[in-house]
Amino acid sequence: MEERIFSCKIGITPCWIEALSVALMERTQMGYTASGYRIIKCWAHPSVAEGVSCYLQLNENMAVRYANLQYHSPVHLNMLNDDGYCLLHFSQQENLYLPSSPGLLPPSLTNTVTLMNCAQMQSAYPGNPGKSGTRQHGICLIMKKKSALKMGVRLLNKATLYQLFNPPLHAIFMQNKMDPRACKIIRELDQINIRHAAFGLHLTAASYSLLAGFQDMLTNQPLLTAHKVYGADEHAIYSTAAYITDNIEAEFPGLEELAMKANMSVSKYKLLFGKIYGIAPKQLFIEKQLEHAKKLLESGKYKVVEVCQQLGYSNPGFFSHQFRKKFGISPRGVSCCDNEKPGS
Repeated sequence: MEERIFSCKIGITPCWIEALSVALMERTQMGYTASGYRIIKCWAHPSVAEGVSCYLQLNENMAVRYANLQYHSPVHLNMLNDDGYCLLHFSQQENLYLPSSPGLLPPSLTNTVTLMNCAQMQSAYPGNPGKSGTRQHGICLIMKKKSALKMGVRLLNKATLYQLFNPPLHAIFMQNKMDPRACKIIRELDQINIRHAAFGLHLTAASYSLLAGFQDMLTNQPLLTAHKVYGADEHAIYSTAAYITDNIEAEFPGLEELAMKANMSVSKYKLLFGKIYGIAPKQLFIEKQLEHAKKLLESGKYKVVEVCQQLGYSNPGFFSHQFRKKFGISPRGVSCCDNEKPGS
């Protein structure tokens, strides 16, 4: 299927999202908030994706986009911005390309908060017609960089600010795992119908709650800054991540084996992997296993105990704990087989 490629210049006002909605053939509903700023609700065209998104200008310096989309047709978005904006992604799931290596597969961000340079960002959503395609799910805050810097000055020292916001050094400023509170905020927003008249208020509240949590993280946790990773090293990290994803029904290969495949020392491999993906290799392995487990259970072909055996979990209780921690529901709540009544 032919990939749809769109280029746009992000801003705080929603002009760019209007043009993008027309290009993607979305059905839109436009209005104004009580503060006088515009809100645009969008329903995906069935030939492109399934789901909804909403764009809301919060103030003169910041806007937010909520998206919960499953793509059927491949879409690639290029951002043509200068260095005046940065993005704060709270990603349940998101695919990004780093322009430093446009030919490589993008990292898939799962339950990750990422602060990045808007000028450095591209997004790609491979379609999968008739099946479950790539998902874009989360909240993205779009901020004028001057405003973000003012916020950072109150939280960080000058040396750290320079490290985070020096464009020649970074495409991604920092990445961390989303905490359970942030995941809960997005899940609760998912439950609210976008048609609801108060959806804009709920999105505003969610945005500021996420931003407050991010500020807490800056002050209370060590920063994981993500320096730009170059050439062969970047390719090696992506290759090992693909290897992990392709072998989720086997045992975790171990750091030594992965580092050897990347032709790096274990310490260097752990450092670069964390800077690109925001999590450790073992955590990526677990995340991908659980996502695969959910798909197997949703297919209706497997019971929970069978999925445990297939993925190498000897302790079903531990599997259930990990599954509920990630998805907020028990495996039996997802499984069609385990919920069937005898004789049905």
